[in-house]
Amino acid sequence: LGYQSFKTSKDFLEIFVKKQKNFSKFLYECNPQSQFEVKGPFGPGIMLKPHARGKHIAFLFGNATQSFVDLAGYLLRKIIYKLGQSNGKNYQMFGEETFNYLDDPSFKMIICSSFKSHSTKIGTFLFTELAKICQENSLPTFEYYERVSE
Repeated sequence: LGYQSFKTSKDFLEIFVKKQKNFSKFLYECNPQSQFEVKGPFGPGIMLKPHARGKHIAFLFGNATQSFVDLAGYLLRKIIYKLGQSNGKNYQMFGEETFNYLDDPSFKMIICSSFKSHSTKIGTFLFTELAKICQENSLPTFEYYERVSE
């Protein structure tokens, strides 16, 4: 397995491609200056490093949202804990959980999900509530956008 990183300017999106087979192999082997229209998602899920920095954008369709529920749950627990600390309270919800994963101040996760209909929406309540808490507390950690075709 290999990974290819395409360095970009501010006008382009940097992507990481895990070389597997079929489409990801094609992307891995193409010219970094090639232009594409993305209609994903494809692949095994998220691969964030523990101290990831900057913006990370995920475009999801249908069941793919499930791959991000654990991440959203972790971010929600971390934000509630840190908000409690700033108010002099201890909101430690799950024992001695440490919150040093994704601790870089520049880290931001943006999830853009699309569903065929409202009845096919999965996992969106956690995303919308996390985004709401971040917005209400001026925290740049998480944003969520949703589109329903119906």
